[in-house]
Amino acid sequence: MACFRSVSRSRVDHLNDPTTVLSYVAGTLADSVHPMTLALLLDRDRRVLSVLRVDNTTDHDDVFTVAEIVVGGAAQRNDFSAVALASIRPGWRGDLGDLDDVDRWLELDDEFHLAGLELVEWFVFGRRLSLPRELVGEPPRW
Repeated sequence: MACFRSVSRSRVDHLNDPTTVLSYVAGTLADSVHPMTLALLLDRDRRVLSVLRVDNTTDHDDVFTVAEIVVGGAAQRNDFSAVALASIRPGWRGDLGDLDDVDRWLELDDEFHLAGLELVEWFVFGRRLSLPRELVGEPPRW
């Protein structure tokens, strides 16, 4: 199920580095025992406008469904320009990262770029944190 969540400090909280994003979503992550994906919709100054939470993203390719929802929302609004994703995969080992996430990152990046959005980061949480952008060898976008 997908739902947009209002952000109480919309247009106030700047997400300018990965640590800030992690602290921003920490409550959701701490309570999560089920797979989900979050999309943080950011304005040009990297302030959070809205958070999309999609539950039961059990298949790793479900992140593409989340991207489609975000891109569809972008067509309706013109106030957000960037996206940070966080996929929660409870129990997933991901010791070396999921090499398929490299392909997913590239495809997501292209899809968002075509919609005029920047994919800033994609955090993949399992037993450890994986950043597919790093697996691709791309520099940080913060």
